[in-house]
Parts: sequence; C-alpha cells; structure tokens
Amino acid sequence: MNNILPELQVVVLGLFRRLDLILASAGIGAAAIQLARGIANGSIISLLFGVFSLVPCAFWLLMRAPEQPVPGLRNSSRRLFFLFTIGFWVLFIASLLVLYQRLDPYLRPPSYLVAVALMAGVLACEALCSARRTSWPILLQIILLGILISWSQVVNYSGMVGMDPWFHQMFTNHLIENHHLAEDYYYAHFPIFHLLIGQTAILTGLDYKVATLFSVSLVQIVCNVLFVYLFAVTIFRNQVVGVLAALMVILSPYHIYMSYWSIPNGFAAIFIMIALYLIFHRREGSPVFAMLLGLFLGTLILTHTISALCMAIVLFVAWGASTFHRRFYVGGGKNCVPFFLPIIFTATMLAWWFWDTTTMGTLSGLLAESFNFHYFQVTGAPARLMDYVLAPVEVAYNNLGLFLPLFFSLIGIFSMIMEKGTSRQFVAAFIGLAPFGITISAFVIGIAIIPDRWFYFSGLLLGGPLALAILLVGGPWITRRKIISLVIPVLIVTVFAFLAITNPIADHWDPLISPNSTRTALFESEIDAFHTVAGFSQSPIKTDRYYAMSQKWVRNVTIPFDDEIYPRDYERLSGYLVLVRGIVEDGPFTLYSVPYRLDYSLDSDLSSAGFSQVYDSPTVRGYLLQR
Repeated sequence: MNNILPELQVVVLGLFRRLDLILASAGIGAAAIQLARGIANGSIISLLFGVFSLVPCAFWLLMRAPEQPVPGLRNSSRRLFFLFTIGFWVLFIASLLVLYQRLDPYLRPPSYLVAVALMAGVLACEALCSARRTSWPILLQIILLGILISWSQVVNYSGMVGMDPWFHQMFTNHLIENHHLAEDYYYAHFPIFHLLIGQTAILTGLDYKVATLFSVSLVQIVCNVLFVYLFAVTIFRNQVVGVLAALMVILSPYHIYMSYWSIPNGFAAIFIMIALYLIFHRREGSPVFAMLLGLFLGTLILTHTISALCMAIVLFVAWGASTFHRRFYVGGGKNCVPFFLPIIFTATMLAWWFWDTTTMGTLSGLLAESFNFHYFQVTGAPARLMDYVLAPVEVAYNNLGLFLPLFFSLIGIFSMIMEKGTSRQFVAAFIGLAPFGITISAFVIGIAIIPDRWFYFSGLLLGGPLALAILLVGGPWITRRKIISLVIPVLIVTVFAFLAITNPIADHWDPLISPNSTRTALFESEIDAFHTVAGFSQSPIKTDRYYAMSQKWVRNVTIPFDDEIYPRDYERLSGYLVLVRGIVEDGPFTLYSVPYRLDYSLDSDLSSAGFSQVYDSPTVRGYLLQR
C-alpha cells in the first residue's frame, strides 16, 4: 500500500503536466458532441462549434512538439521593412479616397473593405520582419487602422450609431447643462465615462458624438493597442507576438463594435488590460506600483459593473492557475498573482455595490431574470417569432468571423500550458480561457450574464494566444520552406481581417454582405422627420422599435408598434401618430428583438384600415386614424 501511493502521485503528476493533451483530447470529444447535436437538430451554430473545436484540437494533437518554432525575419533588411510600410500607407490613402468618393454616403464600398484586409496583411508582414525599435511605428499604424475601421461607420451619420449611445448622449448632455449627474439613473453611480466625454465637449466645444470619438473611442483604441502589446511582450518575451496580438485585438469584431458603439462597458475594459500589465510587470515592494494598480482598479469599479466582475473573475482564475502551476510544474516559488489581490479587489467592489442600492438592484435583476443567452430579447414577443431564422449560409458567414479567431486561439492556449511553458504563459492562458468559457457557455448551455459583453473581453484577453497560434501554424514549414512559414500567417491575418470587418457586429449595416442585417443608425432625413412631426403632433408616436427606442431619449413621446404590426391589429393604433420608415417597407428592420421582413405593404394596410397620410418625406411617412 505504501508503494502504491507514491506511484499514483507520479501518475497524477504526469497527467497534470500533460494538461495540454488532456484539454485537446477533451476538445475533440466536445467537437464530436456538437457535430452530432448539429446533425440531429439541424443547428448551424452547433455544426460550426464542432468544426471550430475539432480543427485546433486535432492540429495540436498531430503537430505538438517539445520545441515550437515561431516564424519571422529577425535579420531582414530595413529596405524590406520600409517596403511594407510604404505599402501600408498607399493602401491607407487609397481607402480614404474610396470613402471620400463613394456613391452612397451611408455604405462603405467593397473596395474599401478589401483595402482594409490587405492593410492588415501588410501589417502582419511588418510584424514578421520587425525588431524592437520598429515595433512602435507598427503600433501607430495599427492604431490608425483601428480608427479607420470604427470611425468610418460613425462620421457619415448625423446622429448616433447604435441604441445605447442615444441614452448616453442624453445623460451627458443633462450633465453639461445642469452641472450635476441625473440621480434617477443607474449611471449616476458610475460616472467616469460620461465625465470624460462631458469634459471633452466643454473644453473643445464639440457635440457629443465627436467628443466621444476624440475621448472615449480614441483612448479605448490607443490604450488597448499599447497595453495588449505590452502585456503580450511581458508574457512571451517576443515583440512579434506582441505586435500581432495588438493587431488581432483591433480586428476583433466586438472591439470594432465597442469602438463605434461607445458605451461604459467597452471603455472600462481598458483598465483590465492596464491592471494585468501592471500585475505581471510589477516590482515587489514598489509603492508606485501599488498606487498605480489601486488607481486603475478603483477607476474600473467606478466605470462599469460587468467589467469589474470580469476583473474579479480573471484575478481569481489567475491566482488559481498560478497556484496550480507552482504545485504541479515547478514545485515551489511565489504565485504570479498573490491571493490578497483578488480578495481585496472583490471586497472593495462588493462594498461599493452594497453601499449603492441601485447597483445591487440592477445586478439582482441580472441574476434573477437575465442569466441566459437571450438577455437582450424583448419580453412578450410571440414564441414563433423567436424561431425566425436567417438563411443557413448567412448564419454561417455571420458566425465565422465571430467565433473562428476565438477557437483558433486554442492552439496558442495549448502551447502556453505545455510543461515547457513559463508560469506567466500558463497563467495568461487561463486568463484568456475564463471569458472565452463564459462566452461559449451562453451558446452551448444558455447560461451567461450579458454574453455580448464577454465576447469583447474574450477578444482582448485572447489576443496573445491568437497571435501565437497564427505563428505556430506556420512554424512546421520553417525547416523546409521558410517562405511558406511566413506566407501562412499573413494569409490567416488577411482572411481573419476580412471576416471581422464584414461581420454584422463590426459592420453594423451592409446589405450586400449581410442582406438581413438591420440598420442601427438614422439617416439625416429620418432625424429631421422625427423632430418635425414631434414638434406639431398632439398624439404620442408609434413606430418601429429602433426609431422609437432611440428617439425616446430625445423626446419621450415614442412607443414601438411591434404588438400591433406583427398580428396586423391596426385598431390598437387608434389615437397614435404612426411613423413608417422606408426601411420598414423595403428591408429588414428590428421587430421585437429579431431582424424581420414584411411580406405585405404596411402603407397599403394602414390606408385600408382608415388611416390618413398626414406626413410624407423621402424616408418617413406619417399616418393618423381619422374618426
């Protein structure tokens, strides 16, 4: 018996030291389950998950080696680097000219999207032949690329893009006009986002939208690029991985989304990356480090609850992973993340939440009502409408750019948790896996708190593993054909870039690529029409959901007409002024929570029901029932 226990301990220790193989094998099993589930239920998402899980896990099991070569042109000439740099600026200027000369002011031409994807490929070439002294010029180009991708979707509209920004515009304008926070709203207790925009608007005289771009959006892009790079270099000791990590984060669909759909949650995430960099780069006993870390973690708590919750989870996962690595891999030493750090942060976060009853009420509502994938679906929607699905090809393409990079990063994760990996890499791997697991759970088992936000966190924290995975795929060719080992990463980056920037999350309205994507912005004529009608109408206004829910923060006189339009019960519209946008007649619009197309003419139905047209413009028509 005494001899069996030591032998069992050796076996268990050996298994733990092959954790990458265990996880890859488990991934193969999970992929098989998802494929079977997809075939049985006809679920495109399950089939995609099965394929996306199978490919990286199978690649790792087949290509795993004790030494993983990373391609690069470390001794390349400056001439080659400057050639790629010139190529980037040529494409950058060309894309600006394409935007300037486009025929439709609200749509970005396909040639622009191709140019952006090629710019990403050129930046990958620059990264592969970069040295430490050339990394910073590449990071500047990555920042410009991020600005170009996100701001090009905002500047062509006179109003806000998205739904939430209309509320935040109202809240910030109230702050500027009344010199105090509106206490009736939840964000009065988390004001950092609005204070920054308000301060920028006051100092520069810019309106809310432009002030947001030059404050929150710009800070978000710049800080995420810089601190993702610094964090990756700290973890991998390799500037090529750092530059590629920054590039892939900028190309993440939800990072693009959060850069033009500016909300506190997206802005708060920059403090997560800053705090992680400080933690992994800290010097023991440094008071400056303690002050900086306390400042950024405190600011995070005061900016948004979900981001603070993510930080708490990440800190506990980092401590657990560090303890595991110390116990089974190195047999001693100090933790990368001391236990007191997640404890103090979580205690401070909970103390603020419990002190603020509004916050606790909101979080309780999330836990009680929204602990599922369908948090953003409107209650009361007909059950059969929730089953409304897009064409399989469109569903597959829309999810390809969203999930493929996340699953592809598993190759980098497996490499980081190999026995040869450092403690920092091991811990960073599980830091990335934490939000990724929460994201996937929303789709697989339907459990997550606002899963859309965790996509964004996953894209940030998996930037390093994704960059490493891209390089490792080209690694096996280094000893045979080095040029192929360099071409493969560049092709992967280019393809991922095109899939990302054409994804409906990152490209909020593109009927050519996603015919059923709904437009979450208003034409100037639609905004003018609302102001005109709301100015003279004595009746409350009913209109489509996006029009109603966005403009209620301008004038609180709008109500969605979903309950009347879907069953075609027009009698219930009596007493309301009904506004019908052209998009409701001609294309998909948001009905309850899904993109929907009418198979009849709403204008004709209203006229037949006795409604008279009282307003007409090129994009909006108004109807009133005459008694």
